[in-house]
Amino acid sequence: MSSNDPRVADWVRGASIAVVGGFGLLGRALLSRLAAYGAASAVVVEPRPATAAAPLRVEHRSGDVRDPASLRSALAGCSVAFHLAALKSAPDSVDAPLTYFAVNALGTANVLEACRLESVRALVYASTSHVYGVPERIPVPESHPTRPLSIYAASKLAGETIALSYGSAYGIDARVVRMANLYGGVADPSTVVGRAVSQAVAGEPIRLRNLDSVRDLLYVDDAADGLLRIAAAASRPEASVVNLSNAQGVSTGRMAELVADAVAARGATRPPLVRPEPPAQEAVPRLVLSNERLLALTGWVPPTDLGAGLKHLVDSHLERKRVNG
Repeated sequence: MSSNDPRVADWVRGASIAVVGGFGLLGRALLSRLAAYGAASAVVVEPRPATAAAPLRVEHRSGDVRDPASLRSALAGCSVAFHLAALKSAPDSVDAPLTYFAVNALGTANVLEACRLESVRALVYASTSHVYGVPERIPVPESHPTRPLSIYAASKLAGETIALSYGSAYGIDARVVRMANLYGGVADPSTVVGRAVSQAVAGEPIRLRNLDSVRDLLYVDDAADGLLRIAAAASRPEASVVNLSNAQGVSTGRMAELVADAVAARGATRPPLVRPEPPAQEAVPRLVLSNERLLALTGWVPPTDLGAGLKHLVDSHLERKRVNG
């Protein structure tokens, strides 16, 4: 885990923090980092209470991004909000476009309106690298045109526009963070890393749709740390949209090999990697973000090596499998 930044520690001590969507994977990682920085508590805005203990003392306030009144009540008294709540599956968004826009776009407008009415001075909006579409150049800077290819990415881009327009119109310090592909915490089978880890931990061959696509993969603890560092950075124009990435592209096949290595390092049989015939064609074959603006703003870039992050993920799942029998 990253070492603590004194600027973030000072910022945390002076902020009353709300995390909208705080019981998801990224939200829990953010709560852990807040605890590491010495936060006494945070307000978590979710429709329902958590099913497991949070990593620091949290006040749960019932709030749904589709319910403006609940959001206003939940954000009362907070000085800053992290907006992490979203629907996140590009394939699912094809079948439910209006639902995705209702949650990711209109839901973001509801969050910003609650911030305006309750005088929340700052908001950090978690967006996605997929708003860029097919890159014209690698690594992709924040100035690159946005051309989303999926309903999911389009709904997130709409949320970005809403956040920035509220910032301009009402003086809210709105910051959009375009994140690389997240992994860690749990192996979510809906993601390519999650599929590889789930198969390998189950003792199955690793079978993926494509082994040649290139992504930058961001460890979830680094993502949480980056959100805090961006939030604490001085307010200036270039701080409004920031890529959060380690700027290191890796092929899906190489990622799968590292997962297999991690399983073998625990003494289990190394799972074979099955090459798909024919491989699925990816709409975006390569997507790697620039992190130059992140470094300039914060003096920091995500430190977790992919091999180390995947090893930690595999180890935690193998240990869970051992405990649960």
